[in-house]
Amino acid sequence: MNTKIGTSFGLALLMVVGVVATMLALGMFSPQKANAAAPVVTALTGSPSDPGDAASIKVTFTTDELIQGNSGEIWVRFDKNYTVPATISKELITITTVQTTGGTSNPLIDPTIVEITSTTDAALLNDTIVKITLGDTVSSSTSTVEDMHPASGHIITFASTSGIKLPVVSHTTDHNISMSIDNGTTYGSESLDIDIARTLTLSAVSGAKGTVVTATGKGFSSTGTVALWIDDGDGTDGTADDGIINGTETVIATGIEVTDGAFTKEFTTDTNYSVSANQINAIDAGGTAVSTTTNPTFTITGGVTLAKTTIARGETLKITLAQYTDGTITAVKFGGVESNIGDLAAGSVTIASNAGTLTVTVPTTTPLGTQQVAVVSTGETTRTATVEVTTVWAGVTLTPSLTTVVPSQDITVSASGFTGSSTVASITVGGSSVTTLTSAAAVTTVTTDNSGNLVASFAIPNDATTRTAKTYQVKITDAGGKVGQADLVIPARDLMLDIASSKRNSTVAASGTGFVAKSTITLDYAGTTVATVAADSAGAFSTTFAVPSTAGIPSTNTVTATSGGGGTDTATHKVPGSSISIDPVEAVSGNNITITGADFPGYVAVTVMDVGTIAAITTPAPSSDVDGTFTAEIMVPQLALGTHTVLVTAGGVSANTSITIIEAPAVTTPATNATEDVFVDVIAADALVRVWQYDNATQVWAFYDPRAAFAASNDYIDATSGDIVWVNVTSEQSFQDQTLYEGWNLISLD
Repeated sequence: MNTKIGTSFGLALLMVVGVVATMLALGMFSPQKANAAAPVVTALTGSPSDPGDAASIKVTFTTDELIQGNSGEIWVRFDKNYTVPATISKELITITTVQTTGGTSNPLIDPTIVEITSTTDAALLNDTIVKITLGDTVSSSTSTVEDMHPASGHIITFASTSGIKLPVVSHTTDHNISMSIDNGTTYGSESLDIDIARTLTLSAVSGAKGTVVTATGKGFSSTGTVALWIDDGDGTDGTADDGIINGTETVIATGIEVTDGAFTKEFTTDTNYSVSANQINAIDAGGTAVSTTTNPTFTITGGVTLAKTTIARGETLKITLAQYTDGTITAVKFGGVESNIGDLAAGSVTIASNAGTLTVTVPTTTPLGTQQVAVVSTGETTRTATVEVTTVWAGVTLTPSLTTVVPSQDITVSASGFTGSSTVASITVGGSSVTTLTSAAAVTTVTTDNSGNLVASFAIPNDATTRTAKTYQVKITDAGGKVGQADLVIPARDLMLDIASSKRNSTVAASGTGFVAKSTITLDYAGTTVATVAADSAGAFSTTFAVPSTAGIPSTNTVTATSGGGGTDTATHKVPGSSISIDPVEAVSGNNITITGADFPGYVAVTVMDVGTIAAITTPAPSSDVDGTFTAEIMVPQLALGTHTVLVTAGGVSANTSITIIEAPAVTTPATNATEDVFVDVIAADALVRVWQYDNATQVWAFYDPRAAFAASNDYIDATSGDIVWVNVTSEQSFQDQTLYEGWNLISLD
């Protein structure tokens, strides 16, 4: 009995042990404790570390519990001020273990991310938990799964591309990151966090007074306002760059609203900024400013102001310098070309009390267009301004008598603003020189009056440049170097034809504009000269020409107008193809049709006139008239029913159309020899006038007249085969396989 009991108990014990072992093997029991001690975060870093940055966050921690590979969880809780995305790929998280068998790995799966929306601990509300399932901590191993052993110095790193952003509010506390390995029951109580420093940046860190600057602050209190000021220690009790507004330091702006720890403020540098580096800082309502080791500075640099925005070579220009470090101007350059500051029109090269003025002459070799004016001095680095350099002097005006001209056309230009009682040095159009006036005198003989006015008449130069259509400048330069200019438009040459298509020898009207004035214009049609005409004083012409008789039929031809003074233009003219028409378009073989031809060469004979493949040309062959037209009547040859080609060739030019061969109408065979039955079809066509028959045997004439009035008188009432009869018809008729023509016809009856 006792043995039996003992045996039963032993078997039961063995079964329990087996079940437990099986459950352990299946991972149904975790080696972690139900309330394991929370890992202790020993170090936190974020890079970059500016407020709101998407940062790489490194969490270094110590755990005194083993965390099982491929199943154990580590929960990382981020303070509510961090921005954590809804999903993070496991590849963006690395886990580095420091035990002897340690290594670097990624989580087993993508982490689960949960925001705390309900808790009895208000401090935890809206915090975010990233639940990481530990993988094999030595990913290179294949035979075993490595755990995370109790140790100090394990690291979890979130890549900057994971999307976690640092808090936008500056703080050295309350930005905690803590950890749990017991499903959030216990978190570390340490207050370690990432220190988010306040930052202040400027859109520009140097410039002249009047520079517009945007200040951007980050890491301030999440709400409220800040003040922006120059921390220069101004006043008897001020201390420079101490992070406190004191003395009479200049406040740039107050009441600047902060949103999510950030603000922007635009301001303009003014006379409160010293000619040096100015410390710029921002402070919130709580009295906390940006660190004096990181706050920015704005350095006032010398400003160059020019009296004109556009200036001509050789003119004088006043330059004003402000906020300049005292010293001496050593050079003034226009587009790299140095002006002679040893011969100033006014002012001085000395800069005193941070200011100076001088008037210099723009070098005559200065490049045209927008150029930098560089002022070099001993007090500070080179400062610049820009000016538009032209060849035209302010106040000089040119008024051409015409604004649209052609080469060789005469023009008169009136001008003012030149040097009084001077002469003209040169006149150019588009860079092409004008050497003589319309009077044949040299252009240098033109003089200005006491007020600087002049009048000059000359012809537009004719060369490859001016024959190109575009807008050109006519420029006049006087002996004193003053230059004036005005725009002139030289249009494109244009040849026009009044008709785009016409036959050989037809008359075409041609006209043109934009050609060289008073030049001879030659018109060429596909290589053949067809007209010569003179262009008028404005380069226009009109004429007519005949289309050459040698032009192809059909053809598309180029008509070219060439000016004896240079330059051409073209137009296109077409000679249409020849054509034929037939009437009727349906016919019976043996019937006659009329063929009409058009646009063939003039005065040529038709050499081919085929219907189907059978020649049907008449003798003599028809010929075209002066206009290339002809008409011919032919008999339709015997052809199969259906559509056939009609081809005509004349003068080497062919045209075709089609004809439809139809079945001949049925011929009524008379049932008797009665005359009215034999001639029934002709009578039905209302074409029969009378039939006469002479009987040689009886020497008697007999007649038949279909009209009712002669019914009783008709004595030719039996039209017998072989009878010789005279038949009078009013129109051509087909009768017994022969043709009766209008009038009297002598025939033998079938």
